[in-house]
Amino acid sequence: PSTEENGSSAPELTDDALKRLFTSLDDEEAGFLSKETFVGAIRVFMKVIQPTVITEGISIKDSKTLRRLEMGEVVEILEGPMKEGEVEVMRVHAKVMTDDLDGWITTSGNQGTAFLEDGGNIYKVVK
Repeated sequence: PSTEENGSSAPELTDDALKRLFTSLDDEEAGFLSKETFVGAIRVFMKVIQPTVITEGISIKDSKTLRRLEMGEVVEILEGPMKEGEVEVMRVHAKVMTDDLDGWITTSGNQGTAFLEDGGNIYKVVK
């Protein structure tokens, strides 16, 4: 289906573009992608845009705070987003790139304040 038919704004990929993408990911020229390479290509990163905290578990009330996250820090999303039951906010299980700290972060507060945004300025250029 075309992008207009399914309502998506994503561009259609040509066979040539897909071949270039595959070639760029197949560094060892094996003719296939290893699980490690594939997972690396689909990693999701977010950037902290408002100071917040990272906690041990998904529950805000029952989890210990691990540390404060500052604006500009980048996290890799491992799981989620999931709704936190008591406070009714969306949380993600993430790893902080600066120190590999693993925990749960609120993406946006119940008053609408965003703490994380898509991105993280980690790119691989494909020519």
